[in-house]
Amino acid sequence: MAKRIVLSDKPETDLATDPKLLGAAVRFVRTSAGLTIEDAAALAGVSKQTLNDLERAKPGTRMETMFKVMESLGIKLKIELPGL
Repeated sequence: MAKRIVLSDKPETDLATDPKLLGAAVRFVRTSAGLTIEDAAALAGVSKQTLNDLERAKPGTRMETMFKVMESLGIKLKIELPGL
């Protein structure tokens, strides 16, 4: 029997970016696409535990891993530089 995917709430993406917001965005896109955590981890080439840690903003998650997962899900990160 297939696992049931529960759609997560869409995060407020106009807020300052932090690990919790990035994790929430990853979870939202993953669940919106109907992907289990196992399937999304396989798609990104990371372990299920790593993806779970990333979605929960667990300290110690590598930035390189975050970008790898975001790219696999089609998530883009915008950088705004201060006016100098």
